[in-house]
Amino acid sequence: MKRESLRSRWGGRLAVTASLGWVLTMSGCADPTVGRMNAPPQGHTAHKNPLADTYVHMRDNVLLADMSMSSVHFVPHSMELNSLGVYRLKRYAAILKVYGGTLRYDGAETEEELKANRMGQVRQYLVACGLDADQFEVEAGMAGGAGLKGTEAVNVRKATDFTPGEVARYRSQVGSGGGGGG
Repeated sequence: MKRESLRSRWGGRLAVTASLGWVLTMSGCADPTVGRMNAPPQGHTAHKNPLADTYVHMRDNVLLADMSMSSVHFVPHSMELNSLGVYRLKRYAAILKVYGGTLRYDGAETEEELKANRMGQVRQYLVACGLDADQFEVEAGMAGGAGLKGTEAVNVRKATDFTPGEVARYRSQVGSGGGGGG
């Protein structure tokens, strides 16, 4: 008898849960027509989110500032592009058609041959996407430019390295002027 009452209790709870799920789905809480902003790479949704086009421009601005490819865009120990690399180069092809520029490869490989082959693969892919070879450059370098040389970084550090007394004097001047700081 106890066993029978447990079954009926659980059966009732399952029926309530299932019907509640159906009601929520039909009432719009789980609206299947709303697209996902970050759909996983293994599939796409038929319902595009209306905000997605806004983010394309922001993503392109980031790519323009970065202008780089790295070893994560290739199959390990190979010059073959992976899916992330193909996706990135498709966007770069669209950007470089408009703006031109220099695309940098910042791979940390010690094998110069692999680095050269990967840069050649990037160049070939962009040409296959319809870019003229004189519209862009592909060279070894860090993202967004070469950065500071080591000696320049040391000089900047020396120029901005303050003694504790200088820091205390600065803080007292800023504090007396009403400015804050921490």
